[in-house]
Amino acid sequence: MYAGVESANESADRWSAEQLECSWLGSAQYEPVRELQRMLVGNLLHDAQAPEQILFCEHEPVLTLGNRLSDGEGRELSRATGLPVVKTRRGGQAMYHGPGQLVMYPVLNLRRRGLGVRAFVSAGLEAMAELSRSIGVPAEARLDPPGLWLKGTPHKLGFAGVRIRRGITDHGFALNISCNLDTFTRFTCCGLPEAKITSLAVCSSKAQEFSLKSVAKQLSFVFSKQIANRPSTVPLGD
Repeated sequence: MYAGVESANESADRWSAEQLECSWLGSAQYEPVRELQRMLVGNLLHDAQAPEQILFCEHEPVLTLGNRLSDGEGRELSRATGLPVVKTRRGGQAMYHGPGQLVMYPVLNLRRRGLGVRAFVSAGLEAMAELSRSIGVPAEARLDPPGLWLKGTPHKLGFAGVRIRRGITDHGFALNISCNLDTFTRFTCCGLPEAKITSLAVCSSKAQEFSLKSVAKQLSFVFSKQIANRPSTVPLGD
C-alpha cells in the first residue's frame, strides 16, 4: 500500500490529498450519503470555484439501479435479492453495495481541470488498479466494458458508475475489498452475465491486513495523482 501524509490538524475522518478534501463516512445507508453528494454537486454547480471533495464509505446492503433500468426491473431485482433497491440517474445497470466494499464518490469540476468524462473514469479505475497491484493483485483497468478486472480474465473487482452535469462529477467508483460475494450471484451485476465478481480478499491475503478506512486514504492519494497527471483534453471553462 502507498503512504500519504496527513497533517496534524486533520481529524481521523477528514484529510487532504493533493488539495482534494476527503471524508471517511464509515458504514452508512445509501440515501444520506446520496443527499450529501447532491449538496456538494450543487455547491460546485452554483460556484465553479467551490472546493472539490471525495467522499468514502461502505454502504449498508443495497442495490442501486442505473438509468437503463425501469422501476419494474427494480422490483424484480428486489424480489430476487431480498434487498432494498434505489433508482439513480447514473449510467449503467444494477450494482450491489454492502459491507466490505469501499465506495469512492469524487465531486470534481472537470471543466476547471480541462478533463473529459473518459479521462475521469480512466483515472478512477487506474487508481484502483494501482492500489490493487501494490498488494500483489494483477488488476487492470478497462473502459470497454468499464471496470477493474483481474488481468486477462473475466473476474471483476471494481466498478464505475458516473453522471456528469455541466462538468461536475456525480456518483463514482466501488472496489470489492472483503465483501460477501453471494449477493452478486443473485442478479446480473452491471448487465454483464459473463463477468465473475471477486474481491481483493479472495485474490490476496494481504487485503485482510488493512481497514477500509486505511484503504480509502491510500486510494485518495493514488486517485488525486492520477487526476493531477491527466493532460487537459477539453477546453478549460468556468
